[in-house]
Amino acid sequence: MLLEAKAAPVCVQCMASVQASGLGVCCSLCSEPMGYETPFQTAECVCSRCEEVRPAFVRATAYGLYEAMGPVLRLFKFEGVRALETPLGELLAEAMVAQAEGMPEQLLVVPVPLFGRRHRMYNQSELLARGAVRAVKRMRPEWDMELSSRCMKRIHHREAHYRLSPEERRENVRGAFCVQGDVRGRHIVLVDDVYTTGATVAECSEVLLAAGAESVRVVTLARAGTLMPALWTPRTRTRHEDRTSVETLRESTLRH
Repeated sequence: MLLEAKAAPVCVQCMASVQASGLGVCCSLCSEPMGYETPFQTAECVCSRCEEVRPAFVRATAYGLYEAMGPVLRLFKFEGVRALETPLGELLAEAMVAQAEGMPEQLLVVPVPLFGRRHRMYNQSELLARGAVRAVKRMRPEWDMELSSRCMKRIHHREAHYRLSPEERRENVRGAFCVQGDVRGRHIVLVDDVYTTGATVAECSEVLLAAGAESVRVVTLARAGTLMPALWTPRTRTRHEDRTSVETLRESTLRH
């Protein structure tokens, strides 16, 4: 069970479940879960959405699947459990370091901003970024990471995304962000809690690149699969059904 006290972290069993939530086979550009076995993955496995429109960012990666991480994220995001900043930030740092190949050593870490904090006590993406930067500095001390929580600003918020289609989400965030710092020539790591359709991080990436950023990489704690088909599990047959099936087969054989 998750502990729902506002000052307590989750229990050991739940944290172990979160730590075990890997992405599996995923798109090499946006980390969309592909829903098949690891041996079938290729180095340039790309989802249909990225094949149709290549994203503005270099790569988006995440620590694990939202299906496994959702309960913990809801505590952190909506229930004010700030104590999760450190353990979840460390998981986000692991996702960053896992994509170290080709990563520039001088990085500007930018959390996705909220609009007036949206009635929340804090911006969960900012806390995640802060926890991740602390952890990465221990794991990769050669990286020069600077956290900039005020580099971007959200200037409007129309409606919640959970009611909207991917196309509606994209339109919903159009023009929602602006850059209020100097990002010219900087390599950006854009941090958010969840990547679903990518509408928010795509808009932020385009705004940052338009402001002169050299590149943008996206790192989120969780990735929600939107293209992966539901896995089918055959229904367990009853003993009576097995016996009936055998009798039907025997009768059919005798007739022929």
